[in-house]
Amino acid sequence: MSLSNQGKNTWYKLRNQNLAVFMRDSGFDMAMYTKYSHAVQVEAKKNAIRYAINSLREQFEQQTSSNISDIKRGVYVIRLSGGMAVQYDKGRSPVLYIGQGSIETRLKGHYESKLFEFMLSLNGANFDFYVCEPWKPYCRRHDYHKQIEHALLASFGETFGGIKKNCPFPIMNKISGSNRNLEIEGNWWRKPLKKSGTKTYWVLSPGNNSEFVGALD
Repeated sequence: MSLSNQGKNTWYKLRNQNLAVFMRDSGFDMAMYTKYSHAVQVEAKKNAIRYAINSLREQFEQQTSSNISDIKRGVYVIRLSGGMAVQYDKGRSPVLYIGQGSIETRLKGHYESKLFEFMLSLNGANFDFYVCEPWKPYCRRHDYHKQIEHALLASFGETFGGIKKNCPFPIMNKISGSNRNLEIEGNWWRKPLKKSGTKTYWVLSPGNNSEFVGALD
């Protein structure tokens, strides 16, 4: 059942997504990944992504009794967890990417492009995914979810800035989204931008030639 039909703007937190665990559960060793042949790497990546998507499905269903694949006009935020954050121009934040659309399809596409490699580069770090299906009476056909994404990106830029001063977005974003000029009531939409209360133990800063800055569409 669509979450928007429940009339709720609720963020669901899908916790501790860990590539090392997904690879282990699919029969591979992340520490050995770069030593595998190309053919084995392809197989390991494919199977790890399958386990990753299944993990998201299971956590979402446990929290909502709904299928994440049913969310076609959703908004999601990918964050580091476990006390890790990225150093942005104006401050530190665990937020890596803010997106919208068909949740499961979009996240699978991210894994198949650069998210897998990003997780691999952090050698077993945990990630959290925040998922929401924005709902407002009479606004569904006007792409209300796109307004929420735009608001999140704008608020992030104002608070944290970006990696580059002319690109005030989370590290893996590269555009500001689509402003539909729709009013947003309340502050519920800001939740994924807030610090979780966990102390920051590690601060990441990409190198000048990082392949992950603006890496996800």
